[in-house]
Amino acid sequence: MPGKKVKKKEDKLKKKSQKNKVVYTSVALAVILVIAVGIYFVVVNAEQSNPARYLHLPISPTLYSSLTHDASSGYSQDLASVANASVFTHLGGTPWYAQDGKPIIVYIGGEYCPFCAATRWALTIALLRFGNFSGLEYMLSSSSDSFPDTPTFTYVNATYTSRYIVFRPFEAFARNYVNGQPAPLETVPSNYSQVWQSVGEGKIPFIDFANIYALEGALFSPQVLDGYTWTQIANILGQDGVVSQDVYSEANIITALICTLDNNTPYVVCSNPTIKSMELQFTAPVHSVLSFQTGYPIATTVMWTAVQYRQIDPSTYSENRR
Repeated sequence: MPGKKVKKKEDKLKKKSQKNKVVYTSVALAVILVIAVGIYFVVVNAEQSNPARYLHLPISPTLYSSLTHDASSGYSQDLASVANASVFTHLGGTPWYAQDGKPIIVYIGGEYCPFCAATRWALTIALLRFGNFSGLEYMLSSSSDSFPDTPTFTYVNATYTSRYIVFRPFEAFARNYVNGQPAPLETVPSNYSQVWQSVGEGKIPFIDFANIYALEGALFSPQVLDGYTWTQIANILGQDGVVSQDVYSEANIITALICTLDNNTPYVVCSNPTIKSMELQFTAPVHSVLSFQTGYPIATTVMWTAVQYRQIDPSTYSENRR
């Protein structure tokens, strides 16, 4: 019958159209993948050939997107060796909480410092679980120090926003040297520098968590980042290997401490089984909302003729390094 023949022809054309759509879609995806891979290698080659040209430039949206993706993963203990609370100093002082109840986290470092460079990767990943950065810039540690030109970021022009915490970073020293000493860059307000000097002995990196806990030094060696570019590091995070183990190990223990301080918010982060188990190692603070100014109070400028940085021996916390 003519009607059946027409329907059969229509069905045949429909199947052919669907098949063509699948083919076209597959080709388009393949082209997109090839382009994406091509762009990746172009970026990596550019970063490798002349990394110094990126200094103090805002990081690319693609790199920032990779960092936020990295922050959303890395909780698995299969990826990260497990750090513990013993790497922190329990201060037990008057807690630093802002007027809105947010715990205040203070970072003090230097652009020249390779151990600060390593620490910023883990700290940035942890902080991106609680908020967002703008103004992060490319940075390399000093080319004349140990572990030269370690790729990292600088917080000098960065702004951090969060519903849960306050982050106050200070890059006390620049990448360059003057008369054999790191050039001063940002002044650390006196209320923060007092703790830094008394507890951290003025060494960097130094992170104060609401004046309740402090982390003095880097938890892993910058050597694990040697030979990689910014883009490569961001892309290999989440893969099994020493870089992921070291970065996520520090990021996760920092995350657990922040959850302890901010009443376990946000839930999506602090309810993670890995984070919850790590939290048990910390003492939750007992505090009321403290009227504490988080800006830049009148500071006593302190000049340091020599600044050292310290690294915590990974063997004191890591049992599963590969």
